[in-house]
Amino acid sequence: MKKGITFYLYYFAALVVILVNSAYLLVDNYFVNIDSIPDGEYKYSDLSPNSSVELKVYFVELPVGNSVRVTETKDNTTRNIFWQTDTEDVKIRWKSNSTVVINGIELNLAEGEHFDCRSISSIFNDGLMGR
Repeated sequence: MKKGITFYLYYFAALVVILVNSAYLLVDNYFVNIDSIPDGEYKYSDLSPNSSVELKVYFVELPVGNSVRVTETKDNTTRNIFWQTDTEDVKIRWKSNSTVVINGIELNLAEGEHFDCRSISSIFNDGLMGR
C-alpha cells in the first residue's frame, strides 16, 4: 500500500510541475511576448536619417479600443519594437540612426530595445518595466 501512495504522489508532483510550466508559457506567449501581437492595418513608414532602418506603423482595431504596432525592418529582417493600446496617434522622431522616440518612449534599436505596454506593472519605474 505504501508503494501505491508514493507512486501517486510522484504522479501528482509531476502533474503540478507540468501545469505550472504550461501556465507560464501561455502567459508569456499570449500576454507579454511582443511577437504575439495582431498584425493590424498598415498606415505608413518612416526611414532613419541614413535610410538604413525602416519603421512601419500599423493600426490595430480591438474590441477594447485602438492600438498601435510599429515594426523595424533592417537588413531584410523585421521585428516588432512598439505596442501601445488605447491610442490612434503615432509620433516618431529620430534622435540618431539607431535611437528613435515613439510617442515619448525612447528606444535604442542598436541594443534591441522594444516597448510593450502590457509589460508595465509598476508606477515606480516610470512605466518602462520589460523594455
